[in-house]
Amino acid sequence: MHYQGEEYLTVASLSDPTNSAWQRLYNEGHPGSFVAAVSLPPASFKVLLAEFSKFYKLKWRPRRQGRPPKLRFLHAVLGCVLHFYTSAVEMKTLCEIFGVPPATLSNILATAEVALELALNALPDAAIRYPTNYTQLDWSKAVQAHEPLVSGIRGFVDGKNYRVQEPSDVDLQNAHYNGWLYSVLITGTLCYGCDGTLIWAKLNCPGSWNDGEMSFALQEKLADVRITVPGTGVAADTAFPVSKGTRGRIVTPLKDGDLECAPERCRLGMLAMSNAITSLRQAAEWGMGSAPRCYRQLQWPLPFDPVKRGRRIQNIYCLYNFRVRQTGISQIRPVFYA
Repeated sequence: MHYQGEEYLTVASLSDPTNSAWQRLYNEGHPGSFVAAVSLPPASFKVLLAEFSKFYKLKWRPRRQGRPPKLRFLHAVLGCVLHFYTSAVEMKTLCEIFGVPPATLSNILATAEVALELALNALPDAAIRYPTNYTQLDWSKAVQAHEPLVSGIRGFVDGKNYRVQEPSDVDLQNAHYNGWLYSVLITGTLCYGCDGTLIWAKLNCPGSWNDGEMSFALQEKLADVRITVPGTGVAADTAFPVSKGTRGRIVTPLKDGDLECAPERCRLGMLAMSNAITSLRQAAEWGMGSAPRCYRQLQWPLPFDPVKRGRRIQNIYCLYNFRVRQTGISQIRPVFYA
């Protein structure tokens, strides 16, 4: 028998949202299950939900006339968008988890992402903020305790690329084409503190841009003695651009040929310093991979619409900071604050 009908999920084939897999998880409130599903434990989820409820409005209320929405509770809406971020799954899987048809799910996600952006902007724990002078000194002491040869380092910077859906317009595709990686990408520069939080970011840039263009604002901050403690800075890899104004503020391992050009009596010390900086640079690698490992939507090609894509990336990195500050979950922090 050959089936020739349309292929789509119907409401009748899905579980009722009030008895869905999400509703059961929410009612149980198990911390481990919450973290696995939405990246946050129940207490942190409720903090975010309280702010989210100010910006996402359900028009229907119990005992009111009219047809109720498929997701009748705000916790289900927030859980849906967070589950979407954390799970690299097809939309039909989310439909089955939350008990809503595909068209309804798309509308919910579009509205919820906007509300989530506003909610995260209002939460201090979600902010991507440059550290205070006191924090810079505290972090540099923690880093030096881990690597005594290196002084003043309190952050780690690197570039990050993400795949993006290819546009049909040739000019736009060329702007996002990275000739080094032979792919259509968006790119950015991320700077992490030794507490594991993202302290500065330039996100959602065309893939043809280089680290020098994207990190210009960061280099200005590092060179400004009003907001950066003299003698402190960040570690980067050998390919990262370092301007004259940020020498000593951005430290990198030795480049090929540097050791041979140095006086022989200095080489052993230079090599030891370079190895120490390379060791610290591992924290940047952990940072670059920490958000995509938790929020797996970053592993899929991102929307080409720059506004929608920018909102999604910003939401994910703010969620990452919120998660680190609320839970302490970070690969970087335990290295320097055991």
